[in-house]
Amino acid sequence: MDSKEVSDKVEAVLNELLSEMEDHEEGDLLVDWVLVTYVTNPDKEKKSAYPMLWSNGEIPVYRALGLLRIGLMSLNDSLE
Repeated sequence: MDSKEVSDKVEAVLNELLSEMEDHEEGDLLVDWVLVTYVTNPDKEKKSAYPMLWSNGEIPVYRALGLLRIGLMSLNDSLE
């Protein structure tokens, strides 16, 4: 499966979930997203990883940095 196909599948799920969120408003459009994941394997000989998925399989660096920065700010706010 190529990165565009992966992106399309993730985006379909995100759109479905976003439409059910409390602050969703009619007409909201999902434009860009970054999904950071952590995967591990019970087999101790295999490594863990942090796969990252991008909208449309690629994203401008400044947008990815902006999204990740917003995520960090949100996490920091939740710690206070």
